Parts: sequence; C-alpha cells; structure tokens
Amino acid sequence: MIRWFLIACGCLSITACTSSSDDPTAALAVPPTIVAPADPPDILAFTDFVEPLYVSSWDVADIRAHIESIRSRPHTVRSSGAITEVIEIVDGDARITTAGTNAADEARLGDFTVRVSGSAEWVSYGHVRAGAMAMQRFAVSTAGLDSDELLSDPDLANEPIVRRFAVERDLFTETAALETMWVPYERNPDSIFLASILDRATVDGVLDDALAAIIEPETELTSDALVVPLDSSSEFEVLTIPLDRSPAQLSTNTGWTLTIEPGVAGIDDIGAPPVNDIVTRNALLASTAVNNACIAATVEATAFVEDGIVRCVDPQPGPRVDAVGQAE
Repeated sequence: MIRWFLIACGCLSITACTSSSDDPTAALAVPPTIVAPADPPDILAFTDFVEPLYVSSWDVADIRAHIESIRSRPHTVRSSGAITEVIEIVDGDARITTAGTNAADEARLGDFTVRVSGSAEWVSYGHVRAGAMAMQRFAVSTAGLDSDELLSDPDLANEPIVRRFAVERDLFTETAALETMWVPYERNPDSIFLASILDRATVDGVLDDALAAIIEPETELTSDALVVPLDSSSEFEVLTIPLDRSPAQLSTNTGWTLTIEPGVAGIDDIGAPPVNDIVTRNALLASTAVNNACIAATVEATAFVEDGIVRCVDPQPGPRVDAVGQAE
C-alpha cells in the first residue's frame, strides 16, 4: 500500500490518423484493397473522413510494419490494469504519468509525472513532498502512533520520530514555492519510492516481444478489427488492430491491456525540464531557514523520500542563500 500511495493519476493523448498519400488525385482512382502499413499517416487526430485499414491481405510482416510505423513517430502507450500509466514518447524523450485509486477510506492522490530524457529522469518537487510525507506517516504508524494527532500531543513532543516528522513537514511548508520544479530521480526497483512502474526500456521490451510472438495462421479478421494471437513468448495473449484506426491493443486474460497510438499531448513538456526549473541545493537553502549543514548534500528524489531532506533531528536556523535555481 505504501508504494501505491506514492504514485498516481493520469494524462490525455491525441489519437488516430488519416491516410498520407502524396498524390492529391489518388482519391479519384480505384480505391486500393490494401493500405500499406509502412506508409504512416501524418495527421494525428480523428476526422469524419478517416479511411479504414484494409488488412485482408496482411501477413506477419505487414502487421509488424504497422505497429513499427506508429513507434517510429511520436506515440503514446497506455497501460491499464491494477495500475494505469501513460508513457508518451518522442525519440529519446518521454513523459510518464501514473494514475490510480487508494483504498476507499483514503484521499485520492494528485497527478504524478516523470520526465525522461535518455537515461535521465526527473519528478516534481511536489511528488517528492507527497512521497516523503507518506514515508514519515508510515514510520509513525508502524511505531503505533497517529500522525494526525502526534504533533499536538505534548507527551510525544520529544519523541525522535515525532520531531523528525515535524521537521520535514515544516521544511516542505517553507519550500512550497518549489512545488512545480523538478528533482533528479534515479530509478531503483527495490526502492519503496517507485515513481512509476513503466519506463522506456520496459515498454520497448514488451512491444518487441509482442511483435516477435505473432502467430500468423491463427489471425482472425472481424468486421471491426484484425485479431492476432500471440505465442507464449509474450506477456500478452492477443494483439487487436481496429480497422477504424483506433489505438492498437495488447491484452491478457487477466485484464491487463496496453494500447499504442500515434501522437502525444503537450510535446513541450516531454523530455528534460529547463535548467532553471531543476531543484538545486542552493534553491533549497534559499527557501528555508534550516542550517545548510542539516540539508542533504545530494539532490535526488529517492534519497529525499527515503532518508529525508533535513538530516538533523533538531536543526538550528541558519543564513538563507539568495540563489534560487542557481546551479552549484
């Protein structure tokens, strides 16, 4: 539950497409029986004039080429099941957004996003704050205390775990202006702070395995879609390619689905954040009265969540640093 508490909410994407013939007179000719999958459409939105896919003569190479043509351009992959996540990919850059629901008696989480550029990732300072406070509440609850009451109980005021909780809470109150800035994030699957389940390598691996697992003889063409069974080398059982150019879907019999569609939403927010929007230690020092010796030396999201930003139990006020956003 604690890991689930640290990740959440969703994202929009632009879908579908139209044929991209370069010849403006092509519509006057006899309509082709096959739309070449390797000739991807350029318009990344549905219209009333979307030409359906003609897949009756497709073989394995055509099916693979159709999916690869989507992957070769900006595209969105959506994972739905126990956790809903969206990864939008533009060349080596990506944005991952996670959505989910806590238990019925818990508040719904806000939107959490991971920005990706190559192997580097960033999460928002607000994401770090939510994760760090969740960790503190978890530590308090495992000690048999009530996080909602402990700060007002004078009998608990000197408990180290209570002082630590109060220090982190006050630090995040002071640094609220950094909420929408970005913190470097080093993905660690063994960490309790896992900002997202998906990553670029995982998505690419799943899609590659699915394409390699296509079973040609058992392909089924319905009035709505091309249904392609996959062999056991893939995590999915079936690939469905709708004839109306809706997102192609990989699915299992356990309810997990993965869709892939052309286009992304908000391309300017994909990839590395601007340098001035990345949290530095100087930015933290400029936002708090905590002595600089008590602020963590390394600015990294997982370390902040698991070890805390303030490393002193009773930090003393120190001079502020007038260098918000300035690299050290």
